[in-house]
Amino acid sequence: MNMNQVQNEVLYIEDDEINLALMRHIFLKKLPSLKLIEATTARQGIEIAKERKLSLILLDIGLPDQDRFTALKEIKSWMVQEPTPIWAVSASVFESDIKNGLNAGFEKYITKPYDVQKIVKLIKNTVTVGTINTN
Repeated sequence: MNMNQVQNEVLYIEDDEINLALMRHIFLKKLPSLKLIEATTARQGIEIAKERKLSLILLDIGLPDQDRFTALKEIKSWMVQEPTPIWAVSASVFESDIKNGLNAGFEKYITKPYDVQKIVKLIKNTVTVGTINTN
């Protein structure tokens, strides 16, 4: 695979089945040109991220198998050459939580429950068919 080739795959690392089902629905109905890949543990998500060239990673920061920002640090540690945008997804909605997430290195911080229109727009503005928008 050409490493500059974008696969238009988005990885969602989330342990809650309801949130996974909602994101599946969003991708099926609103983002059909993108492929949603799912992981239910941080470890599984990290392994998938290592194996694939992803357009975006959505990472729940409340996973039971890793503390808040460990998975982000691990992914970023080996993703130096071609970084993939990594967004926090969290039910923690306090301004301090959002600030801590952004300071930890997440490009965006998405709060639960999702504002479907907002998340679709954000993803479309970040990932377009065949390219990554770096603006």
